[in-house]
Amino acid sequence: MEKNILVIEDDITTCMLLKQILSKENFSVDIAKDAIEGWEKATQKMFDLFIVDLNLPFGENGFEFVSRIRTNSQYKDTPIVAITAYIGIFDKDECLNKGFNYYVAKPFDIKYFANLVKDIFQQK
Repeated sequence: MEKNILVIEDDITTCMLLKQILSKENFSVDIAKDAIEGWEKATQKMFDLFIVDLNLPFGENGFEFVSRIRTNSQYKDTPIVAITAYIGIFDKDECLNKGFNYYVAKPFDIKYFANLVKDIFQQK
């Protein structure tokens, strides 16, 4: 069964990179440029994984999006990966305590990230 992934990220380059590497692993990848668009997509289609940038423009940041998505019963146990270039501002423990399951600092190794996503689905 194909897994659906929603990437919520405002950086186009990162979006295209993630879409490319995850599509090669046969995942279906949707992109949202901010939390507003991410929420709309999450209510229209069921996703098996969220990849969320912490520092999102327009409205909610990554923490606020995750807090809201966790209140939705269909997503309370869905794995969520935090991605950020702001190492030190947002630390791993803070992310894990606020609803994220995984934390990845940018720039990230492409193979590492693809393997992380495959491992997440093997654990489920």
